[in-house]
Amino acid sequence: MTGFNPCTLAEAGVTVAKALGNADLWTQDRDRVVETVNKCRNEWFNQYSRRKLFFDASYCVCVSCYSEGCGGVCSSGNFHGFSLPGDMDAVTEIYESGEPITIRSQHREAHAGLGPHGRWTEAVEIAKHFPTQRDPAFGSKLKVFAESPQDSKKKVTIKVVSEGVNLTLVFTLQGDGWVTVDKPVDSIESVVLPNGLAGRILLAQTDGRELSEYDPVELVPSYRRYKLQQPCDASALLIRGTKRYRDIWCDTDLVEIGDKLVIDATARHFRYSESSDRKELQTAQFWLTKMNGYLDGVTARSRGGAIQDGTMDKGRPVTKRTRLPGYGATSRRP
Repeated sequence: MTGFNPCTLAEAGVTVAKALGNADLWTQDRDRVVETVNKCRNEWFNQYSRRKLFFDASYCVCVSCYSEGCGGVCSSGNFHGFSLPGDMDAVTEIYESGEPITIRSQHREAHAGLGPHGRWTEAVEIAKHFPTQRDPAFGSKLKVFAESPQDSKKKVTIKVVSEGVNLTLVFTLQGDGWVTVDKPVDSIESVVLPNGLAGRILLAQTDGRELSEYDPVELVPSYRRYKLQQPCDASALLIRGTKRYRDIWCDTDLVEIGDKLVIDATARHFRYSESSDRKELQTAQFWLTKMNGYLDGVTARSRGGAIQDGTMDKGRPVTKRTRLPGYGATSRRP
């Protein structure tokens, strides 16, 4: 779970409407309320450097074979790896068969981990973003599926390399149906989705192999990818990391923090923050301070006793303790 007692958008919308000064806004001007809810969520996500929110996203991802794009004597041109899910920003842990493996970023910072069977496996971030989660097979043809009939006649634009030539393929969606373009594809350079999608979009090869599934909020999909430097026995890996911010729209979509005081204070901050009136700007700052105080309380409650407090010796309180890495100044007990 990535959140603190989350609630639905419908629940948060009622609270935000009241904070904006009109409880009927949720039914009268839903777009404005949803926009404010998403501003609140974006503010919470950008609090990461101050307090670690939404860092516990976990997924089981399939190991896939990718093309290096530049083969030769020293390289077979293919490698095994995985793409991050669209709503994950960064990886903090990777496990193969329950054991941690080494993570290396594109800048080569390393987190040590010993893979299964006593051998070392490394996952290296590739310094590039990709428009699909899996690469198309060389020379394959593409098809696109729209799950919602409301998305009929909207257009998906995909730039590809076809038989060595750069082409732009345009797919005119058919609600709840597949659309195919009869062009062989060597590689996909970019994917652009239309605004205002009502449902998800599925991109696949005409033989049925799925390449990506896109959410309605994605306009220019972009995925990070990791390369496994050593042979990997597992067909899937457990990855953990930080959650990426994405707008929400449906009533049943989750708002990561369900605390009404946090939602109310953040919404009131945005109610006044765009004003040019000095008093209203001061009011916006007041509610921002209140929001930070409420967030401190929410995160402290969720952390509970998971703080290194030192030890007790024969019932007597410890008056001095050694400072541990990552903690502040040495503290004392009364």
